[in-house]
Amino acid sequence: MSKINVLQVVSTMNCGGAETMLMNIFRNIDREKFQFHFLYYTDETCYFDEEIKSLDGIIHRINNIKELGAIGLISKLKHLIKAQSIEAIHAHTSLSIGVVMYAAKKAGVPIRIAHSHTTVDPRKSTFKRNIYNTIMKSLIKKYSTHYLMCGDDAGRFLFGSNYLRNTKLLPNAIDLSQYTVAENNIQKTKKTLSLLNNTLIIGQVGSFKETKNHKFSLEIASKLKEKGINFKMLFAGEGELMEECIEYSRDLGVDNNILFLGNRSDISTLMNVFDVLLMPSLFEGLPVTLVEAQAAGLSCVVSNNISIESDFGVDLVVFLSLEESKEVWVKKIIESSKKERVDKNIINESIKNRGYAIEESVRLVSEIYYD
Repeated sequence: MSKINVLQVVSTMNCGGAETMLMNIFRNIDREKFQFHFLYYTDETCYFDEEIKSLDGIIHRINNIKELGAIGLISKLKHLIKAQSIEAIHAHTSLSIGVVMYAAKKAGVPIRIAHSHTTVDPRKSTFKRNIYNTIMKSLIKKYSTHYLMCGDDAGRFLFGSNYLRNTKLLPNAIDLSQYTVAENNIQKTKKTLSLLNNTLIIGQVGSFKETKNHKFSLEIASKLKEKGINFKMLFAGEGELMEECIEYSRDLGVDNNILFLGNRSDISTLMNVFDVLLMPSLFEGLPVTLVEAQAAGLSCVVSNNISIESDFGVDLVVFLSLEESKEVWVKKIIESSKKERVDKNIINESIKNRGYAIEESVRLVSEIYYD
């Protein structure tokens, strides 16, 4: 029996939430039945490239989409789809999914999946941008055969409230077994990072981009230092604002309290090293990082711009407004760090019941690809 060729359309495959979710599916899906292709809109080397290749995934690139324009991109997409005998296309690129769905329909792809991972358009609202949004959403609704969302807010943003009834929830699922980490591995990582056991360890995981609001975290670090609290703040991830944040940490005089770790392959271990996860995002869908943190039993202090759906009801998540003072954030971070760890069996049961175990996501997408 020949494999079903599935094209995953992404911007890149670096350490973002959607990319991590997609890799969790790829690792666990039956690769004897499905051949995954990945289309990047960049020619840069991406974080997951080597793992994709090791799992026999195929990477394609269209790296000049601005110069191509919509018509040129559609032409390239149709050529790729036909050349690779694509039978299902799964697009993750927010509003530009509209162009992908149109091209896939014209190329005769029977399964066309639009997947919403975010709750707002990060671009500045202008007359031209609003027209673009309207056109893209119209194309998505007209040419998609399936609608997936990471949460209700993400579905409402891309598909509209009337489309929620036709949209399936595909949670940012994880492999729960990875988040129970042996104590010796935790201590080994602490030693490698020169973290002392009497130090408050605060972690933030995510790409250095405006929406993740790293400067807010650095300002919290400044308040912690003013109060004489012994702490380290660890940032896992890279991105366009990383150097700017490194400089800002120096300006605030907290650079000795900050560790910029870059992209990491041991996030599950780090989640067990942290005392608190900090996530002051300007907006999010339902972030996989918050799923991972709760799976590890980690207390989380997050902005109320993050969907309430991300709280799995095991008393690990505190929501705060970004309008609250830094003193309030500091107080909640310290309180959260002192909570006793929740029983992992209770956590795992809650995560499974909400559909965030990877097995359920793999089952759902497999059924759609076979549809």
